Amino acid sequence: MVLKVSDRRKGALLEDLEREKENMFYCLHPAVSKGEEKALYEKLAEDTPDPSKQWFKMRKYQVENSSMAPRPLSEHYNSLNKDLKW
Repeated sequence: MVLKVSDRRKGALLEDLEREKENMFYCLHPAVSKGEEKALYEKLAEDTPDPSKQWFKMRKYQVENSSMAPRPLSEHYNSLNKDLKW
């Protein structure tokens, strides 16, 4: 069965059609040429770092500042002071 066509549904359909017309216009009339777009993406690829290297740097920074963070010298001798409590 087909739903009755109401004014609200007609308005929504017309809005969708206008949006599609606008999208088709932008697809058919791009702001830049394909060559300019290709040059932009090549430049971006050169400038952006490798994601795996970025992840490694972030992970290294996290580990060095949490589990491998520098400790004061007094903490190194705490395990030796078992009986000498002042």
